Amino acid sequence: MKIIALGDSVTFGPRRFMRESNNWVSILERILDSWLDEKVEIINAGVGGDTSKRGLERLERDVISHNPDYTLIMFGLNDMFKISLNEYKESMEKIVLKLKEKNIVPILMTSNPFTPVESFLKRKGIKDFDKFEEEFREYISYVRELAERENVLLIDIYKFFKENPVLLLHICDGVHPDMICQPFMASFIAEKLFKLLGIKDYPHIALKRFKKVFSDGYHNAFTDLIKWRNKYYLCFRHGTRHFIRDKPDGEIYVLESEDIDTWNLVKVLKVEGWDNRDPKFFIYNDKLYLYTQSWSPERKIHETFCFYTEDLVKWYGPYDCGQY
Repeated sequence: MKIIALGDSVTFGPRRFMRESNNWVSILERILDSWLDEKVEIINAGVGGDTSKRGLERLERDVISHNPDYTLIMFGLNDMFKISLNEYKESMEKIVLKLKEKNIVPILMTSNPFTPVESFLKRKGIKDFDKFEEEFREYISYVRELAERENVLLIDIYKFFKENPVLLLHICDGVHPDMICQPFMASFIAEKLFKLLGIKDYPHIALKRFKKVFSDGYHNAFTDLIKWRNKYYLCFRHGTRHFIRDKPDGEIYVLESEDIDTWNLVKVLKVEGWDNRDPKFFIYNDKLYLYTQSWSPERKIHETFCFYTEDLVKWYGPYDCGQY
């Protein structure tokens, strides 16, 4: 199955702040690929600053030439500033009709809401956000109307954000959903696509609460969580870069909490000379074990190391578990 995601910078993804593999398009591809009995490829045809009019102009090159089965269409955020509502309506309708002519199934998506971030309002000269939002809702309403009229699937991203106020807080610059939003957007879109494809047992996922437990460092990854002796423990790799091939950059941070609200850093674990990565907890005989798959910049190999503690005061290790 081949899908094209046609849209603007929200489709393209916030790659300035995160890896391409973590945007909603890439996550959606992995979800579909793991649930369907066929290989799924999603081509990202999002272009920053694009409007529906520009999307129509590049439809042949970026969509039709790939002969996809489905095309996700999401425009509106830039249209609001660059073209009239009538031009938007005309362009969106033409995109849908041209895809139908080529036997490509169009799937319409509303854009996410804007949020009243001061820097965004100042940059765009918006003095009355409520009035501005009311005007933007006309673009949203048209997408819903077009989907109903042309009998195509509607994935209402605007409504999804409005019903999940925690996610609204993560449209941090007023326009673009940040990295927290990406997996939830992907899961919501997958849920709607699976209904179209006749799959009924995909779980509905909603973000009820979001708690930031550590913010000192951009390159934190490979998180694991466990409950031991009535407390919660969190571990992850911490480094100055995601990966430095020739430097032992990463180390493992262990945090502790009694209530999941307040977290304290209780241990930093490191195998000297190795880039420590992908930590995992394991409990055995009431001891807390931590395994880290690590990279040797000097020997150019991967090996697994183990630490353990009986009281969280004294840690034993590292023990070399061999190459993998």
